[in-house]
Amino acid sequence: MREWLGRVGARTLYIEPESPWENGYIESFNGKLRDELPDKEIFYTLLDVRVLTERYRRT
Repeated sequence: MREWLGRVGARTLYIEPESPWENGYIESFNGKLRDELPDKEIFYTLLDVRVLTERYRRT
């Protein structure tokens, strides 16, 4: 991926994990997801995780 980005002249930015001051929107989403989704659902298969996570994301 880095090689391809270099060839097309793009650069990546490093965002420190769990750094809400660097990417507040996604950190807020991830925090809410961790707090709410596992407490409300039981996952039996990977498909369950995908479907329920997408449903949660859309709401």
